[in-house]
Parts: sequence; C-alpha cells; structure tokens
Amino acid sequence: MSENKPTYILDPKLSDDLIVSIQSGIRERVMLNLDQWLSANNSAISVSSSPAELEAVRIASLGKSGTISLALRTAGSLAPENRPSIASPINLAREQVSTALEQRKKELEAAELDERLATEKLDLTLPAPE
Repeated sequence: MSENKPTYILDPKLSDDLIVSIQSGIRERVMLNLDQWLSANNSAISVSSSPAELEAVRIASLGKSGTISLALRTAGSLAPENRPSIASPINLAREQVSTALEQRKKELEAAELDERLATEKLDLTLPAPE
C-alpha cells in the first residue's frame, strides 16, 4: 500500500444510491479505509489463541459473506472502467489476510504440538501394553 495516499474499499453494506454516487465521483463518503481494516484484521489474527478463534476471523474476513467477498461483490457493480482501481487493492488485501491466517495457523499448530509433547511422556522402562 502507498504510504502517502491511503487505499480505500467500498463498504459492502451500501445502498444502490450510494453506489451510484461512487460512480459519479463522491467516493470518500462511502469508502472504508482498507489500511485500517487490514490493521484491525491483523490484530484479530494475532490475538487468536485457538484454531476455532482463527477460523472465526477467517470466515468474517474471507468467507462467503465476509468483508472481502462483499467488498468484491460491491466493486463488481461499479462501472467497468472503475473496477480495477477498486478491486485490485481488495485482492491484494485478500492475499495479505490469507498469508497472515496461514502463518498464525502454523504457529498455533506448533504451539499445540509442543504443549502435547510436553505433557505426554512415555516411560520406556514399563512393559509394553498387550
């Protein structure tokens, strides 16, 4: 993302009137700051302490009715010449969120394995179970 100029995406809950106003050039009234959303989403990913919590974040972000999916659907209703300028940053955000989710999932799985290995001990001096 550009440091000088923030990137915006459409708020997925916009009415048709507001979408028309976007197409006519009044974008700032109905846009959601993508950088702020990414920051909040990355915070939610990093504080997830279980796979279930992480899955809830994934569904809220990337699921069928998730923020990114709805934003892409809304962008699809724009005029064809305006779509790339809106959809491209949204797709980039989707890739960043997917990467962050995968990384956190691996971290949680590794922590779970470490915890399980620390608690499960095998006494090799005992006879084998029959």
